[in-house]
Amino acid sequence: MASRHASDPAPLDPDEVDIASPAAARPIATSTSSAISSSRKSGLSLRNFSFSRRSTAATGNSSEDGWGPTGLNLLHSPPDPLLDLVFVHGLRGGSIKTWCKNNDPQLYWPKAWLPKDPDLQNVRIHSFGYNSDWGESKETELDLHDFGRSLLAELTTSPELRKGDKTPIIVIGHSMGGLVMKKAYILARQDDRYHEVANRIQCMFFLASPHRGSDSAKLLNSVLRASPFLNPKQYISDIARNSGVLSIINDEFRLVSEDLQIWSFYETIKTRMGTNSVLIVDRESAIIGHRRENVNPINADHRGICKFDSPSDPNYISIRNSLVKATEDLLGDVFRRRPNESRYQANMLEAYLNISRHPIDDLNTIEAEKSQGSCEWITRLSGFQEWRDAERLPLLCHWLSGQAGAGKSVLAAHLVRHLQEHGFDTCYFFFRHGQMAKQTTSSLLRSLAFQMASLHPSILKVLFGMRESGMVFDKDDEKGIWRKIFNNGVLTVPLATKQYWVIDGLDECVDPTKLLSLLHSFESRFPIRIHFTSRRLADLEKHLGRLNDRLLRHHMEVDDTLQDIQQFIQDNSDDLPVDPEFRPGLVQKLLQKSDGVFLWIKLAFEELGKVFSEDEIDDVLELVPVGMTPMYNRILDSMTDNSGRQLKLMKAIVEWAVCGTRPLHTDELQAALTIHMKANIRNVGRIVKELCGQLFKIDDRGLVQVLHATAREFLLSEECNPVFRLDRTAAHERLAVVCLTYLTSDEMRPPRHPAMLGKGAERSCFADYACTSFSEHLVSASSTCVEMTMLLDKFLRTNVLSWIEFILKRKRDPYYLSNAAKNLRKYLDKRPTYPSSLDQQYCNMEMWQIDILRVTSKFGENLIKDPACIYFVVPPLCPSQTAIRQQFANTPSSLKLGGLANATWDDCVAYIDHRHSRALSIAGGDDIFAIGMKSGTVNIHHQTTCQEIRWLHHHEPVRLLRFDESSQHIASSGYRYLKMWSTDGEFLWAVKSASPLVTMDFSEKDGTLLTVDIHGKVNALDIKTGIMSSPSSGDEAANKQSPGHGSKQIILDADISPDGELLAVGYRGRPPQIWSIEQRVVIGTCHMTRDKPDVPIMSISQVLFSPNPVLGLLAVAYQDGELAIFKQWTGGHEIKAVVADALTLAASPDGRTLATADGNGTIKLWDFQTLTLLYCIRSSEFEVRRLAFSLDGCRLYDIRDTKTKVWEPAVLGGTAWTIDRDGEEPSMSKSIVAPIPVPSIVKAKDARVVDITCIIAPSSAGAILVGKDDGSVFAYDPTTGNAVTKLYSHSRDMFVRLLSCNDSLIASTDASGRLLVYALTKSASQEWVPGEKVFEASGEESPFHHLLLHPTKPWLLVSQGVSTRIFDLANSAELALHANFNDDRKYESWVWLKRDLGQETMLMGVCGHMADIYLLDFSYEAGTHQILLCAVLRLVGLEMVKYGWMIERITTDRGENYLAVELGKNNEVGRSRSSFVAIYSLKSIRKDTAEKMDTSKSFLAEAHKLTAWPIIVLRHNITRNLFGFHGSDTIVFLDHDLWVRSINLSNVKRRPEETTIGLTEDAASYAMIDGQENLESLTDRHFFVPREYIGSNNDVDGLVTPDHGTVVFPKEGELAVVSNGLNWSFTGSEVDY
Repeated sequence: MASRHASDPAPLDPDEVDIASPAAARPIATSTSSAISSSRKSGLSLRNFSFSRRSTAATGNSSEDGWGPTGLNLLHSPPDPLLDLVFVHGLRGGSIKTWCKNNDPQLYWPKAWLPKDPDLQNVRIHSFGYNSDWGESKETELDLHDFGRSLLAELTTSPELRKGDKTPIIVIGHSMGGLVMKKAYILARQDDRYHEVANRIQCMFFLASPHRGSDSAKLLNSVLRASPFLNPKQYISDIARNSGVLSIINDEFRLVSEDLQIWSFYETIKTRMGTNSVLIVDRESAIIGHRRENVNPINADHRGICKFDSPSDPNYISIRNSLVKATEDLLGDVFRRRPNESRYQANMLEAYLNISRHPIDDLNTIEAEKSQGSCEWITRLSGFQEWRDAERLPLLCHWLSGQAGAGKSVLAAHLVRHLQEHGFDTCYFFFRHGQMAKQTTSSLLRSLAFQMASLHPSILKVLFGMRESGMVFDKDDEKGIWRKIFNNGVLTVPLATKQYWVIDGLDECVDPTKLLSLLHSFESRFPIRIHFTSRRLADLEKHLGRLNDRLLRHHMEVDDTLQDIQQFIQDNSDDLPVDPEFRPGLVQKLLQKSDGVFLWIKLAFEELGKVFSEDEIDDVLELVPVGMTPMYNRILDSMTDNSGRQLKLMKAIVEWAVCGTRPLHTDELQAALTIHMKANIRNVGRIVKELCGQLFKIDDRGLVQVLHATAREFLLSEECNPVFRLDRTAAHERLAVVCLTYLTSDEMRPPRHPAMLGKGAERSCFADYACTSFSEHLVSASSTCVEMTMLLDKFLRTNVLSWIEFILKRKRDPYYLSNAAKNLRKYLDKRPTYPSSLDQQYCNMEMWQIDILRVTSKFGENLIKDPACIYFVVPPLCPSQTAIRQQFANTPSSLKLGGLANATWDDCVAYIDHRHSRALSIAGGDDIFAIGMKSGTVNIHHQTTCQEIRWLHHHEPVRLLRFDESSQHIASSGYRYLKMWSTDGEFLWAVKSASPLVTMDFSEKDGTLLTVDIHGKVNALDIKTGIMSSPSSGDEAANKQSPGHGSKQIILDADISPDGELLAVGYRGRPPQIWSIEQRVVIGTCHMTRDKPDVPIMSISQVLFSPNPVLGLLAVAYQDGELAIFKQWTGGHEIKAVVADALTLAASPDGRTLATADGNGTIKLWDFQTLTLLYCIRSSEFEVRRLAFSLDGCRLYDIRDTKTKVWEPAVLGGTAWTIDRDGEEPSMSKSIVAPIPVPSIVKAKDARVVDITCIIAPSSAGAILVGKDDGSVFAYDPTTGNAVTKLYSHSRDMFVRLLSCNDSLIASTDASGRLLVYALTKSASQEWVPGEKVFEASGEESPFHHLLLHPTKPWLLVSQGVSTRIFDLANSAELALHANFNDDRKYESWVWLKRDLGQETMLMGVCGHMADIYLLDFSYEAGTHQILLCAVLRLVGLEMVKYGWMIERITTDRGENYLAVELGKNNEVGRSRSSFVAIYSLKSIRKDTAEKMDTSKSFLAEAHKLTAWPIIVLRHNITRNLFGFHGSDTIVFLDHDLWVRSINLSNVKRRPEETTIGLTEDAASYAMIDGQENLESLTDRHFFVPREYIGSNNDVDGLVTPDHGTVVFPKEGELAVVSNGLNWSFTGSEVDY
């Protein structure tokens, strides 16, 4: 309890009753005699009471005294709150004190326990405090009404309650707090301004609330009235028995509480008050009598009803369970669905993080070795207790070191259980050297992230959201995992409690320094405690020592474990043939020889277990050597007694157990040994136990484990018995051969036809190991093994597709594919020369190494969902000269791809066209990139899909962009303003710039943005507020020393070093300078070797520091094309210079790769340290103006005038180095390939790419007509995708917007509004030949938005705004279009139709959900025609037009049986990539129109009102865009997973035609495709489209040719045509391996 001053009055209240010590008592004045008399009558004694009052500080917002702050205080906020709990204390209580026992923060249950409850993970928690301290001496008029109004005001104005969804509220009140709740609710119901809060309050919990008053209240006021120091309080009078105020509250509450859930709890134990005990609030007063009231007794007194000893306290469990029940009742199905959703999310996250095994298996295995009662000594260490219980530090580590075999892993398991039993959130990991999934920092981090998500739904939601957003990361890149998963995910979630991580075997991690370096930049929104165990190694001492005061340590001495070892010996000595009186002596002998090593004791017991008499024990003990190496050699000596076949089998078992990438199950090992030994091996479990039982063990999961890490090290060392000593390289070679032998077997043979998918042979239990581990053995083996090389080549030529399918089907992650490709690259690089006889094999391997990586990156998203499409869908979509296409795409049943010039993999994965503006700046972030536009917008794009996801409005040309390290913020700068945004689109602040900025960068260490303007002024602005914190502000002397001061020249370019210490600036005609930002002095001037005293200095184009501070390099590009690098700290010393024609520069985030670009559009990649050319991409399209890398360094973005191109060269996937910012030399990640030392493949395009801006495929035309960006119009072959004829051209650089065609004419409009119509003829070879120009018009005043030629007549319909005109081109006349309404209706699309399938013309125009049907009238005048409105058709099913959707187009099939209406929607970032499609029967429309026409008294006298019902509707959540009709009854479209699908409309069941007229829309019955289930049942799935086709088509959709069924996609100036794609349906494989 909180301490009080001895002179303050003691409590005598029905809420908080504190019994003061006798020493604190003081005599009561005689004037209090009446009060004493009254107390005696009521049975109370004041003899041992002292009057103490709450301190003044306690009435404020300080919680240091334990009372808690006033007002509404947020205790816990999950990321996705569904419900709010509000706690309200009672008389003389506090927002903390009332709910916290003994003033212990760990017992403050609303904050310490409820947030961790798995059933309350989506509950936000608040505590309300108000001043009800009757112990204050000052007078107050406050009453229950005031307290209720205060609570209501806090609920109304709380920022947390106002933002987001209007969550339901449960209010929990103790004692008088319950009355305050009731009054607040009554006030809310009586005032319309508070109805929202009143509606949200749906449940109330009353803990001993005196609804009918309390006798103790009257007594308390009597005592206060008698005290010379205190005054009676009105709010105490309000809660007295039979109070008039309570009667009014009860009556009013009864009228407004009909819909509330009520939970009432009453005390059953009397509260001690002096020498007597009373019930402060009896049962009758604690119960309201509400019809929906739940009444429960609590086995506690008045004070203890809201305070508990632990989460296992029965009273707490009762209230907790009631809260959970009330929460479930309020949230209903939403709450009950959460566990299922969480399980699904956890399963998806497990695959996303590549969690192969949960560490609970290791924990259980290790824990089984623990003797009962052992390991307790560690929890008694003062250092451990300090580590466990410390509150303040955000990070505190504890390092337990000890010698090998001392039982550190068992101790770690004990600590895990200890922490869990004490209610702490605990994650753990056991490093195991030699096991691929347990030896790296990256595997540790992924496991910890998964465990944190399993413990905390709030973290699960954040990480699952990352997965859903498409965020990708290298599973082996610990820095990327730490940055993306932890810094941007796990560590950003506010948790109410400390988190404990127990990490065992740090010395067995292959890269422990990488883990420890991450902890130096540790920032978290919750405290973390990390416990390490390891051997005491010098390297670990060095790096752990850098944690300074954040590290506590203990080294295990022999005395620490002596008692535990003794306990182990005693527990296991019962089976030894020793009399009880001699056992103490045996124990002492074993203890003495063990030297504190548990492992030695275990092996000694193995030896002693073989003796049968007491006499042999001493002999055995004499023979058992001291130390582990002699012990292991003794075991191997005994194993060598087995000869012949058994010895060979034992050596094979040793190889698999020691060199395997993971422990094998006995069934897996049996299958592996069968191939290895070329004989059937049976009962491997028995073989391991009998032949190798002292070195290996079989755990309770059937896994064959090495006894200890020291045993693995010994078997690979020179000290090992030569018979069993392992040659690591030779062992891996043999294991690789076994794996490849299996992978080339008939069991892995791929299906030969789509109908055979899922009907292959059943896979061996060895399949998983062989598929995931063969490349690990390959890269560790010798490259001179011909057998292994031939097997690898055979595998890549035969069963490689089955391997890919197996991996993706089983693992749901392409990581294993990309890892195998990287390992294959390493294997090939180990062999600089090879025999000419193997040329073909190695060439095939080279091709497949690239193919696997490219297939993974380009098709990985679709392959994960449908692994079986690797057989017949993926190979034809690959470039023609790739191994996968050459070997597997030539089957008769596969689809065919044509039209694309690239025969090899294209590095360009997407391009973005900025047709209406120019791009000025670009920056790469974490899974996003941003483009700054001249129009004043910042366009944010998703890294994977390259789709635009949001706009930021900067309102002036955006010259500079920068992301912070976490990609949480982005800064944009123009000529006048610098603005800061969150990357989710929220504007944060803006600062007006005195001069334009030349560079800016984020300084993460002090939370500022550093800026440099053209005059060299350096400023630092707070990232959150924009407030300037520059040291030069107001410092005139410092300003005079800034770069550029006193110079009339402006800075051409500048850059800030990655540590924020240096600034490089470049001027016209002067060498670049390097300045110290803090000291404002010149560090050096970058003179090139070529610089001469009398020769003018060449001006710079750009300066750029390497992002790796360890390298300390500065790159400078000069305007004459020279490129040089300088050392930044050695006075600007030139290291090397080359001619690079570099106009712009960019550096990869790791600082190892430098990208340059020139005026010819060529991009070059260089090694930053040596300026060795690594890669070159040549293109003569446009000048590259800017370059930027993605944050993972795998992609490169450029700006080319109105385009942004996205490149993904394979070389970037191989240069990801790690950076140690603490000064250590950088090292290369395990699975990463070194940079290529010489120029690699050169990509070249000799001609400028001319984008396709529109395409059409007229029925029976035999060609695809294409309009281009330069104004030209071409005819393309629909089977090859090649351009056949240039038909004509508009003005240069006026792109073609619209095209229309019939049998003899072609019409087009361009961006200037010019309309051209040309005659068309066919040559003898049936090729289109352009004729003369037939018609020309201008639409400058109002651009054309629709263009439509009549199918057979020389009539042209054009729409401009609300005007629609029809021209008779043959007669140079205009046909009159008459409607019977006066409004200016803007038609969104038109289609020509035939009436009754004859030659009479019908014309349909669609506007919204209405279609107007026009007919040709011959009765107007001889020789002339007019077109009159005859019917207005309501198109049922187009309700989306009410929500901003517009008609994109209407189209018909070749036989005019069906009408398709496609709707699209424009949003903030352009056209929505979704389509809403409704299909109607034209037969029904014609029939209805004819019937109305026949019954009309006057032909075309008035328009008839009709209704058309759709046959089928494809909702926008399913359809990305409509391709059109194929044949007479098949509709083809693209779904959001980029699969091409079709529907045979003749198979769609629908209501009979004659019953549709006159029905209401609610009565309509038509097929609706709105979910995955009916999508699969109603459609055929054919093939998916590579995302680059969608990202490189200038926003021009693909189509299907009506005659051939060829699917066509524009792709960067070419036509990709897919034939044979609709001839078969892909069903996928149902087999789960």
